Formats: sequence, structure tokens, C-alpha cells
Amino acid sequence: MGRVREGQDPLIVYLVRLEEPYRPELDLVMPTTEVVRLALGLGDYWAERAVQWLEAGVPPETLQKELGELVGQQRRRQRLRHRAMRFIIPSDVEG
Repeated sequence: MGRVREGQDPLIVYLVRLEEPYRPELDLVMPTTEVVRLALGLGDYWAERAVQWLEAGVPPETLQKELGELVGQQRRRQRLRHRAMRFIIPSDVEG
């Protein structure tokens, strides 16, 4: 992979994997959920790759904060926000 510069997230070297189809066996060689978390906070290109992996089976349960932030960002593409919204788990708050 590539070199990580000082101050960069060490997971950045795995971003290129998001350009491949998600396969569950990738969980054995890289922290897929954490790579998806990183990508959701980057530009639309990487966020779209992350959402594709969610659609292919990466569990969204621990990514609720990041998904909520992405959905709330009006500067993001509407289609991306709508795709991400499908993975937000409604809370059981009574009200």
C-alpha cells in the first residue's frame, strides 16, 4: 500500500480497497468498519464507496453517528444522503 504521513490516519492506506467490491473475508485483513467510518467523513467519492460497502454487508450499527452527520450535511449530494439514510437505525425514544 502507500506510506502514511505524519498526522494522517493510519487507515488511509486501506481507502483504495473501497474501490473493490466488499467481501466479508476482508474483515480478516483490515478493520473494514473503521475504514468505512473514515471514508464517510471524507469527500463524496469516498463516502459513496463506503455506502456501497454498507449496501454489500458491512454492519452499520457502530456507524450511526457518522451516518447521521453525513445525512445532515446539505453540501453532500442528495442521492448519497438518501442512500446513507437507509442505514440509520431509529432510536427507541418514547415521546
